[in-house]
Amino acid sequence: MRIIDKLFPLIPSVYQQQDGLFKKARLLSFFLILVQVLAIFFVVREYQFEKSSGIIDYAPFIIIAFVIYNFIALRFRPAFIVLLSFSIIYTAFGLLAGSFIIACGSSLIAVCHLPIKFNYRLILILFLALLLAFLRTEFLFIPWMTMSVMYMAPMFMFRLIIYLYEIKHGLIPSSKWQSLVYFFMFPNIFFLFFPIVDYKTYIKTYFNAPENEIWQKGIRWMLRGLIHIMCYRLICFNLLIDATDVTDLTSLFHYMISNYSLILRLSGIFHFIIGLLCMFGFNLPQAFNNYFTATSFVDLWRRINIYWRDFVLKIFFYPTMFKYKKRIKKNLLAITMMTMFVITWLLHSYQLYWVTGSVSIKSIDAIFWLIVGACITVNSVIIERRTLEGKEVVKRENVFGFLIITLRMIGMLLFMSVMWSLWNSRTLEDWLFVVSKGKTASLHQLLLIGIWFIVVLIVGTLAQVLLKNESIKKLFATKPQDTVLLTLFSLSILVMLSLNSVTSHLPAYLQSFIQNLHNSSPNIIEKTNSEIGYYDRLIE
Repeated sequence: MRIIDKLFPLIPSVYQQQDGLFKKARLLSFFLILVQVLAIFFVVREYQFEKSSGIIDYAPFIIIAFVIYNFIALRFRPAFIVLLSFSIIYTAFGLLAGSFIIACGSSLIAVCHLPIKFNYRLILILFLALLLAFLRTEFLFIPWMTMSVMYMAPMFMFRLIIYLYEIKHGLIPSSKWQSLVYFFMFPNIFFLFFPIVDYKTYIKTYFNAPENEIWQKGIRWMLRGLIHIMCYRLICFNLLIDATDVTDLTSLFHYMISNYSLILRLSGIFHFIIGLLCMFGFNLPQAFNNYFTATSFVDLWRRINIYWRDFVLKIFFYPTMFKYKKRIKKNLLAITMMTMFVITWLLHSYQLYWVTGSVSIKSIDAIFWLIVGACITVNSVIIERRTLEGKEVVKRENVFGFLIITLRMIGMLLFMSVMWSLWNSRTLEDWLFVVSKGKTASLHQLLLIGIWFIVVLIVGTLAQVLLKNESIKKLFATKPQDTVLLTLFSLSILVMLSLNSVTSHLPAYLQSFIQNLHNSSPNIIEKTNSEIGYYDRLIE
C-alpha cells in the first residue's frame, strides 16, 4: 500500500472521498452528461468536425476513457490520463515513432528536474531543442522522425517555457504524473495548434469545483465550439470573397469583414479543446470572450486569445518591466509594451516553425504586430494616466451611452478587419493594391453602406438595452449545471438536422443550408487563403 501511495500521490484532500462515486444523484448526473457527450461526438462525426485532426476516428476511444476515468479512484486518474495519451500516441504513430515521442518528451521533463544548477539545466534544454529543431528542418530526412517532432513540438514549445519559469520561481510538481499530464494533454495529439495552458492554472483548476458543474461547462463549451465551426462554414460558402473579387468600396468592406469573421474557426477549435479537458476535471478558463464586442484596443487584447495574452504578460511583460524599471524613468509602460509586441511577433514565427516546419519572418507580420501593439500601448497609457489622476470613466446607462458603445464596437470590428486583411496578404504591395480599389464607389453604394451602418447601430443599441433587463441578465448568468435542458435541446436539434429522414422533408433552400453545415471542406477561396493566413496555416 505504501508503494502505491508513493507512485500515485493523493490529489487535494477535498477530493479524496471515494464513497460518493456510485451515489444515485451522481449516477443520474453522470448519465445526463454521458448522453450529451454521446450527442456531441455524434455531431462531431456527422458534421465532420475538423476531420483531418483524427478526432472523429478516436471518438469511441475518448468516450470509453471518459466513462472509466470518472469511476476510478481519484489518486489513479492522473496516471490514467497519461496512459490514455500514450495509448493514442502508440496507436496513431506506431511503436517506433510513438516511443520516440514519449522518450523525447519524458527526457525534456526529466532534464528540468536534474539535481544541477538551473542555468545548466537550461543549457541542456536549449541543446535538446536545437537538436529537435534540426530534425524539424528535414535536412536529415527521416520521415517517421520528422513526423514525431512535428507532433511533439506543439506539446512542449510553450509549455516547457512556462514549466521552467515555474520551477525557477519555486513551484515544485507534487508528482511525476502531474507533469506528464500537463505536457501530454491528449487533445494536443489531434490539434497541433493548441491553447497555451498555464501550469499554475492547470494545477489550481483541477477538480476545483463540483464535478457536475465542470462537466456541464465542458459540454457547453464543446457545443459552442461546434456552433462556431458551423458559422465559419456558412461564411466560407455564402459570404467569403477573394481579393480578386474586390472592385469597389462595397466589395472591399465585404472582403475584409468576411475574412476577419473566419477567426470563428480558431475560437471554435479552442472552445472544443478546453471543453473536452473539462470533461476530465480540468476546469480551465475560457480562451476567447466575445471578441467581436470589444470596445477598445485594450478590451480587444483582454478578449481575444486570452491564453496567449496571459502567457506573454507572465513570461515576458512583467520580467521586462522589472528590468526596465531600474533604468527607465519615463514612459516605462509604453516601452515595455512595445517590447512585448516585438517579442509577440517573433514568438508567432517561432510557433509557425515548430508546427509547419517553415521559417517565416515577414515584413507584413512585423507591420501587423507593431501597428496593433502601438494602438494597444497608446490605449493602455491613456488608461494608466487616467487612473493616476483619479479620473473615472462615467458609464452612461441610457440609450445615448449604449449608442456610443455600439459605435466603438463597430470601430474595433472595422479596425481588426482591416488589420486582418493586411496580415493575411502575401505582401504589403498586394494589400495596398486591393485597398486602392476601395476608392471606387457610386452614390448608390455609399447609400447602401450608410443604411447597413445605421441598421447595425440600431440593432447593437437595442441589444444592449435588452441585456440590461434583469430577466435576461439572470438567463446569461445561469450556472452551468442548470443549463442541461438547454444543451440537450440544442444537441437534439443538431442531431435531427443530421438525419436524412428529417432533412428530406425540408424545403430545398434549407437542405442546401444544412448541407453546407455538414461540408468539412471550405470553399476554394478559403483553401487558397489557408496557404497565406497565419492561423489557417497552423490549423491546416
